[in-house]
Amino acid sequence: MLQVLTENSFATYGAHKVVNMALAGQLPVKITDEGQLADHFRVAVFGNSPVKASFTIDGLVDTPGASSWTFDLERRPTEIRLRDNTFTTRWIDLEELVATNVIRVKNHEGEECRDDFLKICEEDRAINKPVAVSLRWSVQASPANGFKLFLTTLPALARALRGDARLNDDLTRGLELGTWVMPSDMVTSGSWKGPKPVLFAQNPELAKEESSKHEDRIFTGKTSLL
Repeated sequence: MLQVLTENSFATYGAHKVVNMALAGQLPVKITDEGQLADHFRVAVFGNSPVKASFTIDGLVDTPGASSWTFDLERRPTEIRLRDNTFTTRWIDLEELVATNVIRVKNHEGEECRDDFLKICEEDRAINKPVAVSLRWSVQASPANGFKLFLTTLPALARALRGDARLNDDLTRGLELGTWVMPSDMVTSGSWKGPKPVLFAQNPELAKEESSKHEDRIFTGKTSLL
């Protein structure tokens, strides 16, 4: 049965969702009260376990000692907020993520060295050789489960990546630092196959009524395995 929720909950959907899964995702979509797409969607990420990643930046920068650093990230699923109408978060500098304690950095002895790392970043920036490494989250479609979550990086400052449409695009490739399966409720029969969208409208009852009149207009789009 078709379900339509109130538009007021579109932005926060998933933030308080309780699921018996480490990681999951759904596709909130806005529709008009006439049952037509309103061209607004987002991917909601949620789950009951932190998303963890550990990585190095050896080969991404030529800063002395960089190969000895290990970076550890841990985020609650609901803290991974993808931008509306995209499948990615914004690019953020590694230095900013360390400075705000989103990412912890350790030396080769396993000791935390946040202050030492930030001092090196400041010194390198002063000689116009910044530690130019940026990260972002992205989501891709998975025919089997619905979605996959990726943590990716590129050797550039975030402001440069955000300012270049080619590098800020959803399809921009980067070095993968971590990959996680993010199951979604799926529709496997009928005209629509894929992640089951969660619909939102200003007048949910009217939108549900209008949408039910034209179910024949729902069909599967193009499929790409790239």
